[in-house]
Amino acid sequence: MKLSVRTFQALWMEETRNITDDMHEEFYRFVANAYDKPRYQLHYRADAPLNIRALFYVPDYKPSEYALWALGTPAGSRVC
Repeated sequence: MKLSVRTFQALWMEETRNITDDMHEEFYRFVANAYDKPRYQLHYRADAPLNIRALFYVPDYKPSEYALWALGTPAGSRVC
């Protein structure tokens, strides 16, 4: 029996011009455990005084209250 393991490269470490939309979609689906495409994506990079690299994805749909409750987050809570 042959077992296959999916591996992903660190997209946040790659140059933006080298990343395709398909690579973003596949990574988003893996990280978010979702089946949709991200509505927006932001590849952020700052070099001074720290080297910061990040990916930010906005889902295509708003999660329901049940989905938030299942994750342990009370509905209507906000981060200030």
